[in-house]
Amino acid sequence: MAGWRVAYTPVIELHHATFYGPATTRAAELIARNCIHAGVVAAWEGAPECALSAVPLDVPLQVSINGKEVEAPVLGGLNLDGETGPLATISWLARRLKEQGRELQVGQTVLAATPGDLINIETDGELAVDFGGRKVSCTVTSGPRTAL
Repeated sequence: MAGWRVAYTPVIELHHATFYGPATTRAAELIARNCIHAGVVAAWEGAPECALSAVPLDVPLQVSINGKEVEAPVLGGLNLDGETGPLATISWLARRLKEQGRELQVGQTVLAATPGDLINIETDGELAVDFGGRKVSCTVTSGPRTAL
């Protein structure tokens, strides 16, 4: 995995959900509801390309709602099976697929986990993520919704 070349960009995942449990159980709550997606927003055009192991781990993922920053985790905060950041999640996925006799294919899009929170969005407005100057945003309106 470490030698793989990847393009990376900030991504916003939107889900039709309202969380009822504490923040520490939100991921499990989302999975229990079958991760019902409302959409995914990404800016792939011109996305930087590098070795998977070289994706910047110390650059904050600045998440803002209506211009107010709500969190800014760094990819280095994600650790799984002794590896860090996207390399950790992609390596984990590749191992699990191999156990099933499958493998990742060139050209597939994989949304790697981040150390950020699942965020309830209480009001209509602009949701934005900035990762080292690469920005993606969307307008969120009406109904229960959650961003990841």
